[in-house]
Amino acid sequence: MQIWLSYDRFASGPKGGTDEDPLRGATISFVVKWEDGAWKFTDKYDKLGDFPVAYEPTSPYAWSDGWVQVRHAN
Repeated sequence: MQIWLSYDRFASGPKGGTDEDPLRGATISFVVKWEDGAWKFTDKYDKLGDFPVAYEPTSPYAWSDGWVQVRHAN
């Protein structure tokens, strides 16, 4: 299964304060496989992987391709 994560990262420094260089709109992709009762990372399919062209939660095309938005608490 290929997973795409699109995220923002904000952190505080070791002495407090705000992150001077936060990540905004960062994206990473990885592949996992089911093995011995757990999902495990694999690089077996790296050459087949790609990033999505676009994703819009209300897009009928995204829905038909199997996209599902994972909600998080605000």
